[in-house]
Amino acid sequence: MKTVRKYDTVLDVGTGTGILAFFAANMGAKKIYAVDYSKIIHLAQEIATKNNFNNITFIRANLNRIKIPKVDCIISELIGGSVVDEGIIDKMRFARKFLKNDGKMIPKKIEIMFSPAESNEFDFFWQKRYGIDFSPFHRKLSEKTYPIQITNRTEFLSNDKLVYSLNFYSLPKIIFVEKTFKITKNGYLNCFCAYFKIYLTDTIQINSLDNNPEWKSFILPVKEALKVKKGDLVKLKVWTAKNNTEWKWDYELLS
Repeated sequence: MKTVRKYDTVLDVGTGTGILAFFAANMGAKKIYAVDYSKIIHLAQEIATKNNFNNITFIRANLNRIKIPKVDCIISELIGGSVVDEGIIDKMRFARKFLKNDGKMIPKKIEIMFSPAESNEFDFFWQKRYGIDFSPFHRKLSEKTYPIQITNRTEFLSNDKLVYSLNFYSLPKIIFVEKTFKITKNGYLNCFCAYFKIYLTDTIQINSLDNNPEWKSFILPVKEALKVKKGDLVKLKVWTAKNNTEWKWDYELLS
């Protein structure tokens, strides 16, 4: 909460249990608007009352239904397991209408890195278990992202690349990006492994590779494992869909 200054006005987008709003109050914020459509906001109100946080106004509504004055700072923790799945892109883009021209946003940006990978963690889902062949699940499973804790069971087959930098001061209507990776070791490419860095400020970051309790890395599975060798080129296309709440992807072995 380093960005929140004494006497600031703050908008907490997707307040949930209110923890960020309470932190802002402890930092000396003058007024906090805590917004959430979920019923959990009533619990946040109870906690605020219990702790004498009298400068927080709780609003149960969608952002496009509220009317508040412009604020000095917007904060949000709507970062899902695959970054986008809690709707942070559209919600924060809309929330910016409430931000003063010199206002601050937390987080500031999120950098998303990808690498082609061979992961035994993901293969588990459709291997034969207890004498039962679960391979029909394969196609369905390969259309969804999955959280993963990167261990020695997952091996990057290329150098990781920054695929997208999500800047909260200039959010896109949709993400669409293409990247080509050069394979650095022989293996079987069965997924693209992604991790991300959350920039709360220029100097305070959270990395999903660091085994923190809140966020893991995630994978984009491929429909059929590709046998690749050092020097091969693999193209990845990735984009957001369903109101920027899920990833879609395609891939191609170029050589």
